Amino acid sequence: GAKQQKITELKEREIVNALLKLTRERQDKVYLTVGHGERRPGNEPQGLGLLQARLEEIDYTVGDSLFLARVGAVPEDCAVLVVAGPRTPLFSVEVAAIREYLQQGGSVLLLLDPLYESGLEELLGEWGVALGDDFVIDTSGIGSLFGLDFTTPVSVSYGDHPVTKKHQGMMTFFQLVRSVRFDEGSGLEGTALVMTSEAGWAESDLSVLESQGDHTVKLDEGIDQPGPVNLAVAVHDKNASGRLVVFGDSDFATNQYFDYQGNGDLALNALSWLAEDEELISIRPR
Repeated sequence: GAKQQKITELKEREIVNALLKLTRERQDKVYLTVGHGERRPGNEPQGLGLLQARLEEIDYTVGDSLFLARVGAVPEDCAVLVVAGPRTPLFSVEVAAIREYLQQGGSVLLLLDPLYESGLEELLGEWGVALGDDFVIDTSGIGSLFGLDFTTPVSVSYGDHPVTKKHQGMMTFFQLVRSVRFDEGSGLEGTALVMTSEAGWAESDLSVLESQGDHTVKLDEGIDQPGPVNLAVAVHDKNASGRLVVFGDSDFATNQYFDYQGNGDLALNALSWLAEDEELISIRPR
């Protein structure tokens, strides 16, 4: 028809993205919440500028900053709501808005770091998800190859789910991540997305992170959770059609780590599944 896209660079990604924009009959809108210290699009290492740019390349749009406490509801044109690394708890009115959005078939991506309360714990419990009050240790030694320490687990294990179906054999990195568990008895359909090896565990002594100097950490039987440890889950309420993905870390999607191995693809594929746009799930060429 009258649709047209011009390519400025003769590269595979440019051609594929142009074809997607021409042939897709939809343009999904992603909203990022603000007001609680969440990560924002930007060029700084801790920003989400690369994630925003990649989303726009495949014809998603990233909406204006969403201050839920002010507007009181998730916009009707929101395909995916993202809460990325809040540093203070969301207000009850914001949690209620997210709950209603999910009940109406909405999709939410939560990136929740350790040491911080999100205010979403009760809502997550309703969806069969439990956040660990911990941080995950990795003693496999893989991270040292990239100059990372034991607080940055490197995963090569993934669940059987559309988000991770093409990640088998790829590495993903999570700087300071908490455990995330799904309750199989919740009545909902949930899947663990990312797991550590048996060399990892969930350390419950958070004081190690807050103290100065070198400290020896060890797996305390009966207190710490032994590996493999789940780092992310996806939940689908088939009755209401709502979708939820929860990661115990927000760093993996930031500019600093986005291009590390499979990190960027993992974030993008989670968003594509949440937007019910599964044909876009892929491992994109570098």
